Amino acid sequence: MMPVFSIIERCISIASLARGRCRAFIFSLRGAKLSQKIFFGAGCRIDRPWCVRIGLRFFAENNIYMKIVSDSATVEIGDLVFVGRGAEFDVIEKLIIGDHTVVAPNCLTHRVTCCTLKSPFSVPFVVCKIRREAHCHGVNQT
Repeated sequence: MMPVFSIIERCISIASLARGRCRAFIFSLRGAKLSQKIFFGAGCRIDRPWCVRIGLRFFAENNIYMKIVSDSATVEIGDLVFVGRGAEFDVIEKLIIGDHTVVAPNCLTHRVTCCTLKSPFSVPFVVCKIRREAHCHGVNQT
């Protein structure tokens, strides 16, 4: 009986992956510049997707929100980036998330004019509750 359940679970996992890749494809149809193996969970939203560029193997859990307030603003996300459930990015001018970066669940970037999130180490780095006024490890703000 156990093999039946593992087969069902594998099919559910493949279907979930396909749905996440379809969401990414829809964002690319709306103008986002996406690399390979991009996954967006359910409820993810991007305002002005034509301002977004995402590298290889990006994974966004459910309900992330990229609020880009003008057509001149840009969001650049590097390779191997993970964004936790419920993260929100309010971008006025520019946001760069470097390679090998983990953004914590429910992380908030608030009124970003220019912010760079990057991992200073070879291991993923967790960034949480970033505000323009705050000073956090791994965050360079100008």
